[in-house]
Amino acid sequence: MVVALAGSLAACGGGPTAASIGTTYTDPEGAYTLQVDPAWDLQVGGFAEGVEIWFLGPVEGGFRPNVNLLTQSAPGMDLAGYTAASIRSAPSAISDFQLVSSTRIEPELGVMEYRGTAQERHLHFLAIFGIRSGRATIATLTSPEETFAGWRATVEPFLRTLRLT
Repeated sequence: MVVALAGSLAACGGGPTAASIGTTYTDPEGAYTLQVDPAWDLQVGGFAEGVEIWFLGPVEGGFRPNVNLLTQSAPGMDLAGYTAASIRSAPSAISDFQLVSSTRIEPELGVMEYRGTAQERHLHFLAIFGIRSGRATIATLTSPEETFAGWRATVEPFLRTLRLT
């Protein structure tokens, strides 16, 4: 995550189980699985190698809301260390970075909500992330600030199906 969580644009408990919603997407590298809505528009590798992006709807104010998922090396880090490093590095990727909340939701998964300016737009982010075997996996909802609440209600149940493999 470090800068990846903060910069993921186009950069679990309680809620639906993995078997109850969506279609299972399995990472080609074998790092994770995630339930996704079959209506989402998948773009693999179009943003950057190793990044999957699902566009959720039409362009809103010049930005298309999305869920992006990436993995990155995080040798020797645990979830707490990775979270702290990500929060420290976020302002270098997102202007006006503001952490809304950060919590552990499972032994190996955390959730972080934050907002800031990126690509000259006021954006809001919700990331579910985890560490396993020296590798971080980050799933992030990114949308314009004005429409975040609606996207969050729709997308968060899917993000919470993230499973590290």
